Amino acid sequence: MEEYGNTLILGYWHYADIKDLHHRSRMWLSKIVFWKDELHFMEELINDHLIFFMDKQRSEENILVMDKVTKSFSLDLNLLEKKVQHHERDLKKVVLEGSKELEKHYRKDHGVLEEKIEHFANDYYQTRRQYFKLVTEIIRAEKTLKLIRSLT
Repeated sequence: MEEYGNTLILGYWHYADIKDLHHRSRMWLSKIVFWKDELHFMEELINDHLIFFMDKQRSEENILVMDKVTKSFSLDLNLLEKKVQHHERDLKKVVLEGSKELEKHYRKDHGVLEEKIEHFANDYYQTRRQYFKLVTEIIRAEKTLKLIRSLT
């Protein structure tokens, strides 16, 4: 909930149908699976080109990006996945028990999860852009090195 002047602004989760919130949670789980697959691919690229990632000119920046890709994001995704799965289990309780108090708590948790996932996604996309920029530079450097070696 945010305030804009004297008007209270509610997130969609305050008024959306429970089925829509369930659909949104399922979409989060799908994104998490995709992000995990993408991280695995990025880790493979790091392993395949590790020497170039450790270039002394960029090693500090590279290490930060590699750490996020290989450790930090994986841990964050596992935690988010568990929270969303727990959130889905809570939905079952809301539907079975029909309690307004449980529903209110569920909606509040949904809003918190929405913010966490949005924050993760923003950080992930920013780091991913840095990562692929770095990979592009590394692949170009490798090609240049191969070309130089083939000429000598």
